[in-house]
Amino acid sequence: KEHNISLDFCRRLMSRAALVPHGRTESWAKGMYLGFKGEICEATHILVPQIEHWLRWLLQASGDDTIRRQQDRTDIQLSMETMLSDPMMKEMLNDGLWFELNYYFLSPHGAKLRNNLMHGLIADDEMRTSLFYSFWHMCLRLGVLSLPILEEPSDA
Repeated sequence: KEHNISLDFCRRLMSRAALVPHGRTESWAKGMYLGFKGEICEATHILVPQIEHWLRWLLQASGDDTIRRQQDRTDIQLSMETMLSDPMMKEMLNDGLWFELNYYFLSPHGAKLRNNLMHGLIADDEMRTSLFYSFWHMCLRLGVLSLPILEEPSDA
């Protein structure tokens, strides 16, 4: 084995990641760990709903309400399409990440990962393509790049 990354190591990383919402560390850690092990199908099944929750968490943190009251007085959560179309969301994300998320989830010419995954439209062999590895890598970037930078110890 080239890499010996443990689930515990992934837990420690994700517990420090600023972009991993409270209460979601275990799911993110498990998704990262499975991806490192090459179990991309399982990692994707875990991480797709975490990304949807993450978008909701970002909007809520900015003061936006992610629940809409229907005419029949029931409450529904905003769809991923509605969240990604929100101008505030586009401001919060850099253009590259916003484009990636739209490609993975919404674009008619994109992957439509959430829809296809949740409706069983992806065959086993399709789950081992570069698309799924690049989605996992985007999730890894979100977690790792939001880790606090450790300062070098001073010689004082």
